[in-house]
Amino acid sequence: MIKKVINTALTLSLLAGAGLATSADAASYTYKNSKGFTSAWSAYNSGTNWIIKYGFNTDWINEDYTHTTHAKYKSYAIVNNANGKYSSSASAGNWAKTEVRHSGTSISYTIQF
Repeated sequence: MIKKVINTALTLSLLAGAGLATSADAASYTYKNSKGFTSAWSAYNSGTNWIIKYGFNTDWINEDYTHTTHAKYKSYAIVNNANGKYSSSASAGNWAKTEVRHSGTSISYTIQF
C-alpha cells in the first residue's frame, strides 16, 4: 500500500514538472474607464515586473488605447470597446500597443501575460 502511494505521488510530481500544470505566474488585470470621454486622459498601473498604460486620446482621432510590458513574459495589450475586442502582443521587455477608434461608454483595458 505504501509503495502504491509513493508511486502515485511520484507520477503526479512528474506530470506537474512536465509542463502539464498551469503557470502560477500567468495573470490578467483589467481596468475600466472612470473618467468619461469628454477630454483626453491616461492612467497607469503596475505590479511585479509589469506595467499597463491606458486611456482615451484625442490628438488625431478619438481613440482608446492600452500599452503593456512585462519584464519576464510575453504580454498582451487588450482594448474592449463597442466596436469589439482588439489586442497586440510583445515579447518580454518590449511594449505591446493597442490603439483603436473610440466607441461606446464601457471600455476595458487589459494586460495579460
